[in-house]
Amino acid sequence: VLQVNSQITDYLLKPQLSFKIGNHHLKTGFSYVFHDISPNNSSAEQGETIFDLGEQQQFYSHEGAYYISDEFDLTDLWKIEAGLRVSAFAHTGPFTRYIVDENGSKQDTIRYGSGETIADYFGWEPRFSTSYQFSEKASVKASFTQNYQYVHLANLSPLALPTDVWLPSTEIVQPQLGRQYALGYFRLFEGGAIEASVEAYYKEMENLIEYKENTQPSDGVDNNEDNLLTFGRGESYGIEFFVRKNVGKTTGWIGYTLSRTDRQFDAINAGRWYPATFDRRHDIAIVVAHRLTDKWTLSGNFVYGTGRAITLPVSGYFIENTLVYNYSERNSFRMRNYHRMDLSATY
Repeated sequence: VLQVNSQITDYLLKPQLSFKIGNHHLKTGFSYVFHDISPNNSSAEQGETIFDLGEQQQFYSHEGAYYISDEFDLTDLWKIEAGLRVSAFAHTGPFTRYIVDENGSKQDTIRYGSGETIADYFGWEPRFSTSYQFSEKASVKASFTQNYQYVHLANLSPLALPTDVWLPSTEIVQPQLGRQYALGYFRLFEGGAIEASVEAYYKEMENLIEYKENTQPSDGVDNNEDNLLTFGRGESYGIEFFVRKNVGKTTGWIGYTLSRTDRQFDAINAGRWYPATFDRRHDIAIVVAHRLTDKWTLSGNFVYGTGRAITLPVSGYFIENTLVYNYSERNSFRMRNYHRMDLSATY
């Protein structure tokens, strides 16, 4: 029996302050997180025999950030919100680094003492948004955000089995960087009883992580998890439609998103772009509530989403009584579309 365990424990401190000076609404604060992560610790036994799978993996790291933002009216019709977040991250000991060659064979070992800095990073995270009111009924909004992500989620299985593991940034794993741009148009109808919007966005991502082709859970035994990874980039873009009815006996909203999320890794799928695991082309949500009487309310919601992308074997063959699979291109199959309806009556 082989068991694979993954665990993350965070200790967080996050004070915040908000105040006004004239027509400026200022927000500021800082955060500190201590991460204690065990990404892929394995144990194995057969009958009464317990196998030694080497030292348990443990990653310790510190993450801190300070931010300040200002929201103000440039004119009666033009609003601006601008801010800056400064973040820092450090991976510290105790930690054992296994030096491996291109074939994954261990060549050397480096041991770091408690509190010793192994890798550290620093990032500027600006953000800006603005809105312009054309009239009492119509406005347009635009925004830009840049973010660093220092803790990463990787999936070892193409079938979305419970083998997701969390990993911090290390000297091998660089922080993920994302930049998002958005532009939207918003309008009121029927004197504000109905509001509608359409918003388009584009996001580019760097330093994404994936496990190398043909990686198995047992490959993390007596090894560092980040030695099993490869690195690439991604992009996500789409358009969102939203309509909400706020007044009357019947209220509710409808939202629809048409989007696409792709990734590209030189060492995966022959370097060709492929859909991300959580790529969802169509996403629909409908929520309706009807006040039947002063005491009875009927409500319901319906959600629909494109099935997640997966990789499946398309053929197989035996080598010395061992079945070996040939897989399709990365994430070239889809699980069934997801849909659910909930109905309720409230007295």
